Amino acid sequence: VEGRLPAIEQRYEELEGLSSSWRQALDGALALYRMFSEASACQLWVGEKEQWLHNMEIPTKLEDLEVVQQRFETLEPEMNTLGARITDVNQVAQQLLGSDNRNKEQIDQTQNQLNNRWSDFQSLANQRKQALESALNIQNYHLECNEIKSWMKEKTKVIESTQSLGNDLAGVMALQRKLTGMERDLEAIQGKLDDLRSEAEKLASEHPEQEEEIKGRLAEIQEVWEELRATMKRREESLGEASKLQGFLRDLDDFQAWLSRTQTTVASEDTPTSLAEAERLLAQHEAIKNEVDNYREDYEKMRATGAE
Repeated sequence: VEGRLPAIEQRYEELEGLSSSWRQALDGALALYRMFSEASACQLWVGEKEQWLHNMEIPTKLEDLEVVQQRFETLEPEMNTLGARITDVNQVAQQLLGSDNRNKEQIDQTQNQLNNRWSDFQSLANQRKQALESALNIQNYHLECNEIKSWMKEKTKVIESTQSLGNDLAGVMALQRKLTGMERDLEAIQGKLDDLRSEAEKLASEHPEQEEEIKGRLAEIQEVWEELRATMKRREESLGEASKLQGFLRDLDDFQAWLSRTQTTVASEDTPTSLAEAERLLAQHEAIKNEVDNYREDYEKMRATGAE
């Protein structure tokens, strides 16, 4: 019995060693095939998305572009998730390369193939995204052109609709205040037009095949802008004349009222019957004369204004 125990113990230790080695081999094989399976799943996902990107046509309508943009927005988080999975595959592959020399070539091949495929896919996705964003920029440019053009035409109509207003001085002044507010709006639009010009230059350089259309829209906007400014200028000039006329008529009414009062006062003067009354009437006459002299400058101004 004593002679057999050492042999049994030795065989048991050998069995434990074999079991441990076998377990390590099984763990390594499991990790290897899991890595292969995960790499294959990642490449399958990349293949499906590659096909979609290659077949994707960039729409020309804004609503269709927005649909494609939404799909890209869902693609980005999916790519982030896949990127994390590929990072895990690479980590496992590096661990296996440090412990498994028999499958080194296959591991290297799988890892390189996956990484190259992933890099190519990222470049493709970025290219298609840039093309989509560029197309969106063009459509948004056209949309902004339409909005600004409509706004300017509406403002032109508003200005033209004031032609029949301002029949008195208060109305003229109210219209002048309104036009002053519109001038501030025009200053804001001038800034937007400057931005549009910069955007048009940028888009025309990126899309030379659409340069004529892009710059043609800008020319349309410029034409409407010049018409709006000309309408504003004409209305301001006419209001200036109307204001001047209304002011002249008001001054004329005031002068005529003063003239009537003064004539009545002079015509009603009585012949003095005493020294005190004569002195009073003389002082009154002198005051009227001074008042007439003071009104002479206003009278000359009204004559000059009326002659214009």
